[in-house]
Amino acid sequence: MNRLMGSLPIRACRLLWREGPTGFVRALAHVAKDSPPLKSKHPTLIALNSYRHHTRNRIRYDTPVHPFKTLLIEPSSITHRTGITYSRGLGRVGGGGWDESENLHELDEHPTFAGIKQRFEAGREWKETDYVAHAADRIDAGREAYGYSSVADFIEGRCSYVDDLFADIRDNGYRPASEHATPNGPGSSPHNLEPVLTIARDGTIHLANSGKHRFAIAQIFDLRIPCHVTLRHEFWQDRRDALYRGDKVTGIRS
Repeated sequence: MNRLMGSLPIRACRLLWREGPTGFVRALAHVAKDSPPLKSKHPTLIALNSYRHHTRNRIRYDTPVHPFKTLLIEPSSITHRTGITYSRGLGRVGGGGWDESENLHELDEHPTFAGIKQRFEAGREWKETDYVAHAADRIDAGREAYGYSSVADFIEGRCSYVDDLFADIRDNGYRPASEHATPNGPGSSPHNLEPVLTIARDGTIHLANSGKHRFAIAQIFDLRIPCHVTLRHEFWQDRRDALYRGDKVTGIRS
């Protein structure tokens, strides 16, 4: 019997003691539904998927992390991103090779990061940045860029928004998304989420596919900001549990 199966009865007893019979049965019902979560960025489905992951994690692991708990990090210390989205919820634990080097991308190579630094560090006009060049490529291919179908409208609308976001963070510091009074204003998020991260098998933190603009500006000002986590590698979660149990752990990034 492997470690996970051997410890499941112990975790089940702990959950029964904490939640009582009704909560315990409800948790088992959630775990029994092992179909993949619905992929959606609708706030309600994000919340439902996230709490579903948390229910499973409470059964399977010793140290589950609440899906909406944030980490305070320094974006300037993060160099790579994954293509992983939060559309299947926050707080997932999963295996696979998504954290391996061939599946990672340098932040500075993304047009959002490159364009924001070209604009605010090098002082370029928006039309001279990779940000607008990338949008123009999408529009020329018959697709929209952030809802805009012309480059002129993109510069007037989207780039002005990024200018306002930069000025807001410069003048007021980084404010959590939930503190913004204007739903569509600079720094706001339709889901009240902070930039979203993934955590690799050795504990290395990468940016996921959300919050790039706020993250890039926070890099420029060398700020520490709160971030959500959409996915932890299962090997990392196993190491968290091992540390909790007092076992010897190797292979953790210092």
